[in-house]
Amino acid sequence: MEWELLRTFETVARLGSLTAAGRTLGVSQSTVSRHLARLEQRAGSPLLLRGPPLRLTERGVALVAAIQPMIDPALAARSALEATPAL
Repeated sequence: MEWELLRTFETVARLGSLTAAGRTLGVSQSTVSRHLARLEQRAGSPLLLRGPPLRLTERGVALVAAIQPMIDPALAARSALEATPAL
């Protein structure tokens, strides 16, 4: 499973908007949409209901719960790498 897809999904679930997630992640809304489509294809079912308001499916709720413990450590690792001076 690709981390970028999971991170995108978690950001959309947290913010409730593909546009807001794209802004937060520094990518376009269409990139967010493509990430979600790839993740849902791998899941074999929808993870989000895209009508206003955006809502998680049962499977989406389960996925958020499963990846939530990974989010803070992954962001901390990213910060550590970005803060390390180049050799």
